Amino acid sequence: MPAKFQKKYCSAIRSLPPTMLAEAAANAVRMNPANDPIPWLQRSNASINAQKIVIMTQKWWGPSVDLGVTFLDIQSTQLKNKILAYANKWSKYGNIRFRESRNGEIRLATTPRDGHYTFLGTDIMLVQPPQHHKNMNLASFSMSTPDEEFDRVVCHEFGHAIGCAHEQSRPDVMNLLDRQKTRDYYRRYYGWDAATTDSQIFTPIDISSAWYTRPDLTSIMCYQFPPECTVSGEEIPGGLKINDLDGSLIAEHYPKEGTGGGGEPVTGGDKLSIDLATKTVEAGPGWTLLASQSSAITMQAPKDGQGQEVHWY
Repeated sequence: MPAKFQKKYCSAIRSLPPTMLAEAAANAVRMNPANDPIPWLQRSNASINAQKIVIMTQKWWGPSVDLGVTFLDIQSTQLKNKILAYANKWSKYGNIRFRESRNGEIRLATTPRDGHYTFLGTDIMLVQPPQHHKNMNLASFSMSTPDEEFDRVVCHEFGHAIGCAHEQSRPDVMNLLDRQKTRDYYRRYYGWDAATTDSQIFTPIDISSAWYTRPDLTSIMCYQFPPECTVSGEEIPGGLKINDLDGSLIAEHYPKEGTGGGGEPVTGGDKLSIDLATKTVEAGPGWTLLASQSSAITMQAPKDGQGQEVHWY
């Protein structure tokens, strides 16, 4: 029996002004060439234009994350350390580190009634002026905030900071929602106008150019949705903490030393090579193709007959 839905303070991704989108795309590719969608577009024979390139450019750091956090309005060392401890839960899965810094890439505030938000991945670097303007907010967070909210909100916002988009922006999750009912709900409970709801929930990610896990309604990056928002009338539970599927995505983008991933070839027995960056599989003699589709390929090993399945989304 699922838990009764409880309305929570909602998170949002802040976007740069439209005039900065091309600069943000160029910055993302400069910081991590694997963000560049052009090679994938060329391989897929898709049409290439500047607008499409900007929209499809990912915002992952690479090959690791080491970001300073400047606390703009927190004096308590205890609270700073607690926020960093929850942010660094991502380090269980990938080569990720958040640390306090006087001039950090992340400038965090706890402004009341300003919501929970941050910018996506490498976009954080373009929020100006760097000395004073916040690029992450955890509204009213304090030592009295329940631990469950640290798990839900801090991990979610720092997930955005390392490049994770909202799970509900995937078409297969988005299609579970009734658009008008969802707009009405977010206007009634959060004061969002239709444009804000559409930007945070109904702006789909182009999954053809990105590497994702399978759809996950319990991902830390997924909103909670009450029954009144869904087509089926069943709630979407959303994520309350980082789960192992979230972690598997991070392990691919920010692999710990000696684990492969992050676009480097990963090789199995009998000359099966999987390149995460180009989304290609090369197999030596004896391998058998069992199944292939746009998002997955299954190969059978020549000796043990066991299938090795590779997914890209």
